[in-house]
Amino acid sequence: MGMVMTKKQYEELLVKKDKEIEELKKQVDSASVHRIRLPSERQSITHRFKVGDRDHGFGHLIVGKYADGSIGEIFIKMKNDKAMCACGNSDLGRLDMILDSHAFMSGILNQFAISVSLGLQHGVPIEAYIDKFKFVRFPPEGKTGNRAIPFCSSIIDYIFRFIEMKFEKKG
Repeated sequence: MGMVMTKKQYEELLVKKDKEIEELKKQVDSASVHRIRLPSERQSITHRFKVGDRDHGFGHLIVGKYADGSIGEIFIKMKNDKAMCACGNSDLGRLDMILDSHAFMSGILNQFAISVSLGLQHGVPIEAYIDKFKFVRFPPEGKTGNRAIPFCSSIIDYIFRFIEMKFEKKG
């Protein structure tokens, strides 16, 4: 059986929670959260990747860096070639469906990269993203052609494992 509370105990609990909320608001207000934009000209790394056996797993990861070498932005550009989607199928309806799903995947990955970039520029450490997104699973998955990451469970998994490998802190 659950604990029964009196009205007075309930009101005291509400007052306590309100005080906790006010304290958290003060902490958030006092924290200096501001965006540190990258300079107009910056160093970057472009990495071509392939995930799985299908052509819709081809893309490029672009990682923009601050002067100190830390990551400040990522871009995920998926290959967008109508010829790759034809697959010998003359059914134009199916081709349109494949192109639409490819455009959807590319668009979602682009928006995801923007949100990660904004988080990085507001002080979220790259390690937080790596810990959260490594080994997430959704298609496409499969072989990568990268000896250091021979198999991955999604494009997002591959990207954050690559970033971890390339930018791991040494020392």
